[in-house]
Amino acid sequence: MSTTWAWNHGLWAGEATALYNVAVHPDLAYNLGQAQQLFDVHRAYAGSTTVDSRTWNASGSLTGNLGEVVKDGSVYSIRLDDRGNGATTAAPSPTDPPEIPISAYTPIASPDTIFND
Repeated sequence: MSTTWAWNHGLWAGEATALYNVAVHPDLAYNLGQAQQLFDVHRAYAGSTTVDSRTWNASGSLTGNLGEVVKDGSVYSIRLDDRGNGATTAAPSPTDPPEIPISAYTPIASPDTIFND
């Protein structure tokens, strides 16, 4: 890779590994911007993006090593975090949503408001 990018946030271990793997994978050969599209879908825990001719969807319950490109027939998957969340070219499944970490939720009230008499 001859392109240099800077992120305004830290990359997760799976994302850092995936940068290399999606670049050298013979079927993908993604650049940094294309890899970032996958990371954006993963970090949103929803949605999809199209890179080249492949539509990638946020997904949970993925297997494989962190950042590894897994190919099963014509379906590609990349697990980007320790909970098995990442991106896949498989059609999204309504019965298998990504596991959203508790830190992604916005509280609706503070504990003081709820428990204060």
